[in-house]
Amino acid sequence: MKDSYKDLISTLSQYMSEYRLNHVIRTAECAKELATIWGVDSQKAYVAGLVHDIAKEMNPESVASHGIVLEESDILLYKTFPSVWHAIISPKVIQHLLLIEDDEILSACQWHTTGKADMTLLEQVIFVADALEPERQFDHIQQVDHLQLIFF
Repeated sequence: MKDSYKDLISTLSQYMSEYRLNHVIRTAECAKELATIWGVDSQKAYVAGLVHDIAKEMNPESVASHGIVLEESDILLYKTFPSVWHAIISPKVIQHLLLIEDDEILSACQWHTTGKADMTLLEQVIFVADALEPERQFDHIQQVDHLQLIFF
């Protein structure tokens, strides 16, 4: 599937490091597998997996430099919770830089770090795929092991 998304991957490489790009490709592959198991649109899962971390290596200044308008609340969120900011801001970045307007993909990306109540199956797939991608370095490995028991 990677070849059919060559243009998207090439575009993403402009906005993230090689390390991050490899992570999102692995996440997309994992999301595709989970989507197949759980009856979710595997193409949407793959795209969401690819784009979920587009803002991970950005900050408010770099986002604004791309012409994306930020609210005061966006900047306050960055100052207060910098490790999850990239997820919450991701719909704005994805829409502006990648021209992806699919609400399901945008929402899956927005909640991939924190989760939320009543997540859709696609949101759950991206949340889990991000945690379970094969080379993930995760501080709370026992929690990841628990997720593997639930989903596999």
